[in-house]
This record gives sequence, C-alpha cells and structure tokens, in this order.
Amino acid sequence: MATLIKSNKTYQGDAAALPSPQAPMPKLASLYLDFEKELYIALGRTTGNAIRSRRLADVVTFTRASETTRVNKSGLIEYLASGEAAIEYDPITGECLGLRVAAGTTNQVANSENFSGSTWTKTNVSTVAAKTTAPDGNPTAS
Repeated sequence: MATLIKSNKTYQGDAAALPSPQAPMPKLASLYLDFEKELYIALGRTTGNAIRSRRLADVVTFTRASETTRVNKSGLIEYLASGEAAIEYDPITGECLGLRVAAGTTNQVANSENFSGSTWTKTNVSTVAAKTTAPDGNPTAS
C-alpha cells in the first residue's frame, strides 16, 4: 500500500509519532479507527488518498454542543471541550474502551446543580453549599 502525502505546511511534531506508511487498512474500508493504538486512517472522498494520523481530529470531524467529562488514561475524570471526542478508558485497568457517543439531551430542571436554591422544596433535609470535593477536584459539591 502506497502513501501519498500532500500538504502546504511543514510537519511540526515528532515524525516518529506518525503512523507507519504500512499501517493496516482493511480491504474495501474507507475509515479505520484503532482507539487503543491511537491509529486513525481515512480515505479521502474525492481523491482516495489515505490520511493517517495519531490524532482522531485529523481524520474525522466530531461535534458536541457542550463540554463533557470522561475517564482518561490515568483513570482520572477530566473535562473535554465541546467538539472534542471523548475516548473513554476503564478507570481501574486503563484499557481503552473506545469513543463514547451519547444522544443529545436538555436539562429540564431549573437550578438542578443548586440544591440550596429557592426552587427546590426541602423536607427533613438541609443543604450546605461546597461542603465536599466534586469529582473534578474542586470544592463545589453539596
């Protein structure tokens, strides 16, 4: 399999980190995504030339309207910006689980993050703002 690379920019990264020109591309496939090895290949729609990268964003376009969280390679919860793909990892083993795709949702509850808010009816309970540490490490959980 030959690799044809066309670019109007000089590659600024470590060339050793690029996928091999002999990286696998299944027969008759137009897209190959190996999340575990971070190897992504796509065939151009008009040219048929292979685009190979270690960055998913170089090969596919991903959109999401808001930020999200994921478990990263280290087993920690981290925030991802809107539009950044959530490659999920097992929090115990660190094994790559692949791309997490979720349906769009809308929170219909006013002040759902603020249990001290006046819109909530509290019966036989009390709330204390920022009493404990949230999953992101900030002292914002109630």
